[in-house]
Amino acid sequence: PLLVTRPLLLLVSKECPLMKAAANVAGVDVAICNALNAELLAPGADAGRLTLWTKAAIEKMTTENIFG
Repeated sequence: PLLVTRPLLLLVSKECPLMKAAANVAGVDVAICNALNAELLAPGADAGRLTLWTKAAIEKMTTENIFG
């Protein structure tokens, strides 16, 4: 059986209803893409966290040249 120790990370472009909805789901974290850091992507220095990006978050990262 597959043992998942790190929860799912959802990245959004801004505060939205998804953040409140995901707060009620066990094992799901939500972050705004401006606040993205190594600890969110690799908690406990253990790389390989499943991360889902919203389309708006990808566009924001691209247009505002965040981390680039």
